[in-house]
Amino acid sequence: MRLTTPRFFLALLISLFCLSDLAAQKMIKDEPTKVDILVFENLERQQLRFIRHGGGLQYALRSNPKQKFSGLLEYIGEDSITVSGQNLALRDLAYIKGKVRSERDITGGVLVGIGLTTTALGTAFISSYVGIGIVAGGITALAVGINFITAKRKFDFNKGWEAYGGTIQYTR
Repeated sequence: MRLTTPRFFLALLISLFCLSDLAAQKMIKDEPTKVDILVFENLERQQLRFIRHGGGLQYALRSNPKQKFSGLLEYIGEDSITVSGQNLALRDLAYIKGKVRSERDITGGVLVGIGLTTTALGTAFISSYVGIGIVAGGITALAVGINFITAKRKFDFNKGWEAYGGTIQYTR
């Protein structure tokens, strides 16, 4: 079918007038999303950190700071939390240790990528001292990147940290 035939123009006109009422499907909800968070604030250092609902925690009680407990963060209230079915008042805790999402996660991912690539390319030159140095640098970048991704942050309430429950609301 040639593009100048009358049938083509007729099909073009029909498609322009009939298909104009179709709308695209929304791929992302415009509704706001709420996430419960445990907020840690240090006024001396002016730092603010968050741990999301459902994250893994390790904590110790003020009455016995040597004994460590761990579990999943199930509920976040204004001044209390529930970790694996155990209700805890925030004022009774000596510290909380957990995974905090930050820029270090992105930096860690970049370092892991650089470390893997450098190590793989450095093995091509392994017969010389330069190749050994490249591989050593790649392994170092890989180790630092893995540390950045998996590291947990400790919030010691005896060292200026305060904790309280909160909610973040955002729209995608």
